[in-house]
Amino acid sequence: MLETVTIFMAAEPGNGNGFKLGGSDNKLLMHNFVVKNCIAFDNRVKGFDQNNNKGAITLLNCTSYRNGTNYGMEQAIDTSKKMTIKNCAALGAYGSVLTTAVQAANSWITPLSCSVADFVSLDTAGVRGPRKADGSLPDLKFLHLKIGSGLIDAGVPVGITFIGSAPDVGAYEFDPANGVERTLQHNEDFVIVKNYPNPFNPSTTINFSLSVQALVRIRVFTMNGSEVYAGNSTRYEAGEHQFVFNAEGLPSGAYICRIEAGLKTAVAKMLLVK
Repeated sequence: MLETVTIFMAAEPGNGNGFKLGGSDNKLLMHNFVVKNCIAFDNRVKGFDQNNNKGAITLLNCTSYRNGTNYGMEQAIDTSKKMTIKNCAALGAYGSVLTTAVQAANSWITPLSCSVADFVSLDTAGVRGPRKADGSLPDLKFLHLKIGSGLIDAGVPVGITFIGSAPDVGAYEFDPANGVERTLQHNEDFVIVKNYPNPFNPSTTINFSLSVQALVRIRVFTMNGSEVYAGNSTRYEAGEHQFVFNAEGLPSGAYICRIEAGLKTAVAKMLLVK
């Protein structure tokens, strides 16, 4: 008998694996798992472990950090089943995912990226304390997205409530209720201002500023990582600059503008509505 299991916020050191989505070494084992808004950290072996499961597996808005392997989801599943991984983040190498898995807006898919700078805190103090009544973790800043993270509003709708123009990537949805504007995305030596107008049709202006002279390249991708615009590298002086992106010929939808300045990158989400 197949079962559907939904697991909420958790982290487990246990036998070296965090979320084990199987249950035995039976190669015919099939369970249907849905794992959403979960974090796995400091597991010696794997954070999210397929564990020989041949059934349907869905991972939505999960974050994996400092595990031996963050995501170990590479094994073949039954031909009648599907593996879906969307809006998930991995700090460090993500691990391995089945090539036929349906993926979207994961931090390891270009143009997204995930780094220490995306998070308010990586301090695990208190995480293993008493849980709240609904089973979720204590209210801490651990693995919460920082203002300006390129993972904010960078996800795709998956049926989970979100704040802002689109879901965030990772387990925690960024809450702007502290009154700080989200219009700026910071990345040390330069800042991207979200495009205006947004939504747009057919062109939009992206403003960015540099604190130092840099060689800048502007690229635009679909949410699934397909590149639709690849600009040439151009040297810009320190100061404020504008770039006009014309989407004539492109279909309506969400796009990500990625600006690369030297070794630094930042992204801005754009919505084309025709």
